[in-house]
Amino acid sequence: MIIVGICGRSGSGKSTVGKIIKNKYPAYIDCDNVSREITKKNSPCLLELVDYFGNEILLSDGNLNRAKLASIAFGVDEKLAVLNKITHKYITEDIEKRILNFKNDFEKFVFLDAPTLFESGIHKRCDFILSVIADDTVLLERIKKRDKKSDEDAKKRLSSQYSNDFLIRNSDFVIENNGTLEQLEEKTENFLKTLEETYE
Repeated sequence: MIIVGICGRSGSGKSTVGKIIKNKYPAYIDCDNVSREITKKNSPCLLELVDYFGNEILLSDGNLNRAKLASIAFGVDEKLAVLNKITHKYITEDIEKRILNFKNDFEKFVFLDAPTLFESGIHKRCDFILSVIADDTVLLERIKKRDKKSDEDAKKRLSSQYSNDFLIRNSDFVIENNGTLEQLEEKTENFLKTLEETYE
């Protein structure tokens, strides 16, 4: 079984690439969904987060206010480090269970979609890593449009993530997404074809 890690900065188009891959390979783990699962109301992870960041990260119904937590942690190295330390251990444990299930189902490829692939250390579980990248100017415009963020907030988010240069140096495959959706789809299909031909 081959484990392929997928990562990319905010606005890179990683989620779009993920949807294309998932349509062909159901053995797909979305770490954003895992993150939501492990931070459900009254979960051990959420209780740890509240213990450090306070009740202000909770909504009135006791669920996590993800936007509030992000506004507190992103851009502050110490707080972001604590956020990652708390969440990554729960995320990793959940991912390992899912990988085992796919292995038991004799899946050939497992795709691991993780925005914090390197920060969490999950990249060590991957046989190959695919990064989706785009120019910073393109990323900023996408973040501002998609998330209704100010220029300052968009820059703050990007500054808390690894650079394109880092991703390129530490990846086996790179998809550049500065163009159209059609171009991105074609590049993703070419990546899958290469992967399949290598492991026929």
